[in-house]
Amino acid sequence: MIQLNLVPDVKVEFIKARRSYRIVLFSSIIASLVALTGLTIYYVTVDVIQRHTLNTNISKIQAQSDKISSSPNLNKIVTVQKSLESLPGLYAASPRASNLLTYLVDMASTGIAIGKVDMDYKTGKLTMTVETDNLTDGNVFYNQLQYATYTIAGIPNLVTNKTPVFTGLTSKGLDDTSYADGSSSSSSAGSCSKPLICFTIDGTMATALFAQDVIANTNGIIAVPNENVTHSVCSQPKTDCFVSKVQQ
Repeated sequence: MIQLNLVPDVKVEFIKARRSYRIVLFSSIIASLVALTGLTIYYVTVDVIQRHTLNTNISKIQAQSDKISSSPNLNKIVTVQKSLESLPGLYAASPRASNLLTYLVDMASTGIAIGKVDMDYKTGKLTMTVETDNLTDGNVFYNQLQYATYTIAGIPNLVTNKTPVFTGLTSKGLDDTSYADGSSSSSSAGSCSKPLICFTIDGTMATALFAQDVIANTNGIIAVPNENVTHSVCSQPKTDCFVSKVQQ
């Protein structure tokens, strides 16, 4: 005897729907568990771990701050540190004093010995004592200083060409003819033993020649008269009575 158990179509649809329900429910539970796990991890990270880390760092910072505040001579240490930070600016603003010796050698003429030199690098005020054995050499040197010019190249705000090195140049003792006979003499310039003549030269030297970026005989060039010229010779049009010691 053969018996057939036929399931109505309605029951088949019900079984399929029930199966789908279980799948969706299971998937929802899994997704909820994943979301809950992520939320828990986020909460622990932000509200627990980070808060603990922040509190720890604050404690360390406070401890270091208290340690620094209790350091002896703290104000002196801070002052020194600030002074060190200002050193580059101070160096850039300081004059290149080593240029002076090079410039004086470039401008010195034969038979001249330069003694004491006083220089105010801020204002350019210069006073020098000079010794020579005759008035001619002294006058040659004085003329060279009067007509000496300088040129600075390649430095913004300092570029210049054939500008006078000195302004307001004066001499004391150079015109004292009592030296000419070779006897010991004295003047406002000082005392010289025979047969020397000593005199002083005062004037204002261009401060641009001593800027930190200016290097003597490199980008700061001084030119002096190439002979014992007078004002009338140097004043003639198209007359180049100067020569740069660097070019010689």
